[in-house]
Amino acid sequence: MQKVTGFSLVSVINRLSKTVNYPLPGKTGEYIEIVRVEMPEGPIVLRKKRADAESRPTDENIDILIDKEIIWRAADNIYENHPLNLTRLLGIDPQQKALLLEVILAYTAEFYLCYPGRMEHIAGNAVDKRGEQYIIWLPSDPHENSKLAVKDYSADISEIPSFVAVYEALEIKGAPKHFSDKPAADILRRRIQIQVALYNIGLQLDCRSWFKKNDDYIYLNNTPISDVKNIISELNDLPPFAGNPSALERARDLDIIWFAKDGSIPAAISVEFYKGISTSVMGMLELKNLLPADAIKRYVIAAPDEDRAHTVSVSTKAFNRSLSACYFPHSSVEELFSLCRRRNIKGISDEFLDSFIERICYAAS
Repeated sequence: MQKVTGFSLVSVINRLSKTVNYPLPGKTGEYIEIVRVEMPEGPIVLRKKRADAESRPTDENIDILIDKEIIWRAADNIYENHPLNLTRLLGIDPQQKALLLEVILAYTAEFYLCYPGRMEHIAGNAVDKRGEQYIIWLPSDPHENSKLAVKDYSADISEIPSFVAVYEALEIKGAPKHFSDKPAADILRRRIQIQVALYNIGLQLDCRSWFKKNDDYIYLNNTPISDVKNIISELNDLPPFAGNPSALERARDLDIIWFAKDGSIPAAISVEFYKGISTSVMGMLELKNLLPADAIKRYVIAAPDEDRAHTVSVSTKAFNRSLSACYFPHSSVEELFSLCRRRNIKGISDEFLDSFIERICYAAS
């Protein structure tokens, strides 16, 4: 499952020429000019201009700052083959930042403009809205870069509210001193949120979950995590780790391990951020080599969406390939977690789970 990031949006826009005027569709004589792109994640400065601006008032040429918060908000809502209207996403937009960002993206190779039908729900009634401009990301069907492309999209869409991941009361009591400064504390809290989400997904899989032993400073609803329902506090007596001290030592480094009722292990998961991904992948590979074949179905790196490229790079290095690592972006963790909490989903199959998790592949040499 490919995912757009703020980095990738800025990168593709940066590959467009800065000396070309990009016409605004339906706006005769109006253009976009790329003034500045700050790598790696913005901001981007676009200039909205008219062909005859020299003979018109100075406010006809306007520089518009697209800050990184807007870029990332757009990226987080872009999915392959799903139309997205940035104006509706961003709300009140007097400078038309959403429109300009939509159009400049449509000049890049993997994005198109499209004009689907849309059903708008007002007071319980469905109202047919047509002709509104959307962008659509089609990485498998690229067009010529720097050329505006419009995709014939005849399907109707019905927009529904986006999901919200709601966590239980979470406290961190007595965390290690190296988490005392705010950046480290923020990363710790985020890591624990993802662990809690994975634990809840495990419940819907009818699994018990191992929580990393040194996470006993975590409290959910004022209960130590080790005392929470279906949490495993020790691995010593559980196959395939029982009687295998080397594998046991490696397994204890993992943040989450799901144990199914039939004795299988659907996934062993490490929750990581950029710097820790390489160490986690190598540790998982060592664990895999210490266990019987297929003892664990999936070795999963749960990492931020913006760390996908690094996760893939590390996992596809020659000495890591036999792990067949999987990537579970944080956004997908929270999407599945939210779905499980809202719908109390039962009987989740491997196929359903894999629709949220990307198995990293590599080209055979």
